[in-house]
Amino acid sequence: MAAMEAPADFPFPFKPYSIQTDFMRSLYSTLEEGKVGLFESPTGTGKSLSIICGCLKWLMDHQEKETKRCEAILSGDVSVLPLSDKNEKKSVVDDWFAEYDQRKRLRDEAFKMKLAADKRKQRQERISLLKERYGTSLFSKRQATVKNEKMSITDEQVTVASSADNELLLDEYHSDDEHMEHNDSFESDCDIEDEDQTVKIFYASRTHSQLTQFVHEVKKTSYKDTVSVIPLGSRQTCCLNKSVTKLQSISLINERCIELQKNKKKSSTRDNDTVKTKRHRTVNSDGCDYYKLNNIETMRDLALDEIQDIEQLVTLGRDISGCPYYATRYAVPHAQLIVLPYNILLHSNTRDAVGIKLKGNIVIIDEAHNLIDTISSIHSVHITMHQIQKTHSQLLQYRDRYQSRLKAKNLMYIDQILFVLISFQRLLTRSSDTPNPHTSTGTINQSQQEHCELVRLNEFLLKAKIDNINMFKLLQYCKKSQIAKKLNGFAESYQRDEATIKDDIGANTSSSVVRHQGDIDRDGIRSPLMIIQQFIESLTTADQDCRIVIKQNSSSQSSLKYLLLNPSVHFTDIVKEARAVVLAGGTMQPFSDFKEQLFTGAGVPIDRFFEFSCGHVIGDDQLLPLTLSKGTSGYTFNFNYEQRQDKQMIIELGRTISNIVTIVPGGVVCFFPSYEYEKLVFNIWEKNGLLDRIANKKQIFREPKLASQAELVLSQYARCIEYNGGISVSSLTGALMSCVVGGKLSEGINFSDNLGRCVIMVGLPYPNIKSPELIEKMEYLNSTQKVDVSSKSPGQMHYDNLCMKAVNQSIGRAIRHANDYATIILIDQRYSHPSVYSKLPNWISSQLLITTSFGQSFSALRKFFLSKKNK
Repeated sequence: MAAMEAPADFPFPFKPYSIQTDFMRSLYSTLEEGKVGLFESPTGTGKSLSIICGCLKWLMDHQEKETKRCEAILSGDVSVLPLSDKNEKKSVVDDWFAEYDQRKRLRDEAFKMKLAADKRKQRQERISLLKERYGTSLFSKRQATVKNEKMSITDEQVTVASSADNELLLDEYHSDDEHMEHNDSFESDCDIEDEDQTVKIFYASRTHSQLTQFVHEVKKTSYKDTVSVIPLGSRQTCCLNKSVTKLQSISLINERCIELQKNKKKSSTRDNDTVKTKRHRTVNSDGCDYYKLNNIETMRDLALDEIQDIEQLVTLGRDISGCPYYATRYAVPHAQLIVLPYNILLHSNTRDAVGIKLKGNIVIIDEAHNLIDTISSIHSVHITMHQIQKTHSQLLQYRDRYQSRLKAKNLMYIDQILFVLISFQRLLTRSSDTPNPHTSTGTINQSQQEHCELVRLNEFLLKAKIDNINMFKLLQYCKKSQIAKKLNGFAESYQRDEATIKDDIGANTSSSVVRHQGDIDRDGIRSPLMIIQQFIESLTTADQDCRIVIKQNSSSQSSLKYLLLNPSVHFTDIVKEARAVVLAGGTMQPFSDFKEQLFTGAGVPIDRFFEFSCGHVIGDDQLLPLTLSKGTSGYTFNFNYEQRQDKQMIIELGRTISNIVTIVPGGVVCFFPSYEYEKLVFNIWEKNGLLDRIANKKQIFREPKLASQAELVLSQYARCIEYNGGISVSSLTGALMSCVVGGKLSEGINFSDNLGRCVIMVGLPYPNIKSPELIEKMEYLNSTQKVDVSSKSPGQMHYDNLCMKAVNQSIGRAIRHANDYATIILIDQRYSHPSVYSKLPNWISSQLLITTSFGQSFSALRKFFLSKKNK
């Protein structure tokens, strides 16, 4: 059948703006043609609704097309045969086996589609029956059942004889060559139906709140009653069992959940008609109260029938005593739109564990401006000397306690892990007077006596003297034996004073272990072996795609870090398997990083790329972006690394801003490159009386370093603007919020209307060029990518792009809807250079006013706000 053309109209909740229609048409074509698309739509242009209506319109049309194709195949219509077969009629006649095989494959495919449609119909009938049977009392009836079950457990407590030592003892490890067990018993417990043959859309975003908001946006559309939407979350988000959620650590929560399933499964095997065994089956310790397959199936059907966010599904799970985590997983094969967080989509092991199959499906990644960093972060692992020492000490105690009862192969692998841990400790305590000439430049901070060295993976194995260890077999043993979980239980139950234990590499290390032995790490893990295991897994990756960061300072602060340099290795499977991939965001420029670091490395051909960038929904008179190169006295602004601490320039900046706030109504948001620089600027302003001058017009608020305090400060800022500061000072016209690029308030915060009538960007927020990790990344790009036509090296291009992405993300908060208006002031002479402002979003750069004096800038600002006041 011919490819579908993008329609002129889409079912939108209201009349869409022209840029929204363009967005939807381009998205529709990208999905139909199986391309890889980069979509940029500024904040406040209704991007989420455009994504929803564009992709769901394509999905409905595609399903209708496939249904007709299925019917044609079953009716024997040869017109649905591929064009190449029909053109080669002579060869088909000569070889009727080929024709038979072709028809058989098509009919098998059609039967699968028909079977899937029949199962959807059956499921809908089950849901209708559930609603008819329970009606609105469904939840209350289920809740009463749960309470009665719990009452019966309380009345008839049964003691299950078990030995704590036996629970902590490792099972016999039979063979290195055996396939690893599937830890999650859910699939084997449930009679999971065949996967629905319809194409699915996987929508991923960064935060839980963004996913919830997206689900609510779907409910606003005409698709709310026709599309099945399933949101996915981690066990930490979905789990209802308090004995599991109290563990805090995600790794421990996962392990405990699986353990409860196995306990319940073992308990079920004891079940017979006698009262005695029934009591065994209902004991709380035997398994999870919410792991009830009938209830999980019911919850799955209800989730597929009505769109609900994660919070609503958790509430539903409590009401019917069903696990939301497994109900949503069970629903994935039958859902049309799956909403999930980044960490599930971007991590292959997690995708496999959840049962996500990307083959032939659609992947849409929203808020993708930081996707490259996110992939690198998800796959990077950091371990400290304290964690290494603690794990070594605990594992040594574990081996000593169970040595007589452990099988030889267990003892062999435990000794290997101990050897690896000792090697890590020796490496981190070894003095390094000079960096290795074959590694990245080492840096020594004299004040903290820190030495930082980056080495390739194979070189690290040699330096640590563990190149003779088979990391693949060691990793397989760790996973299959679940030694990390066993050691965590041991640490919780049998911690003892380690003062008598001799350290293999020196007596000085044991004291720090003793001091922290009873502590729980910040992530809730009593034994850090789970983190060590992740680091060991990273040592099984390709040598050229990563570096190991070795930081040596004080004994407990030294650390090892696996640094991923090539994010495309973890994105390749997504691009190759999915029918189409879309990266969307409000500030995606510049696109070059995505192409070079993700798509080209993943083998995406040039003809599969598609780029879309639209303007804003506002008129030209609603935005005034300008560059400001000079201050009130003509002093040139250049906040580069060498000049940024110039006291005279900082004073000039204060005078300039104190003049700007006199004509800007409402709120002013001022971004600084870092917390340290913001602190320096404010100290100088305070000594010179400039803070008081600014405060006469705008009450000053400063972004806190603690994320927990950010919301409070923001609410106080908003309240001040609403009530002109809440004090009877006639000259006060609003507030000024001092923010930091990349901080809590630079992303996702709504500075609409009076909250952000003026956004000021001080300088260009380049990252620290002396960072060893950044240096290594730039050198890696220089060695693996072609030189850009601008004659800049790939590493330098990456460095520039890091800065401009941060700028774009910050200033993009200014306009939030069609009736909003604001000014954007870029304070630094470098913003006047075409190489810099060309990397701004087009809706800003197309209107950018490049000024040569403060007077010119001030006049333009005054004129802009007077025009708004007179309307």
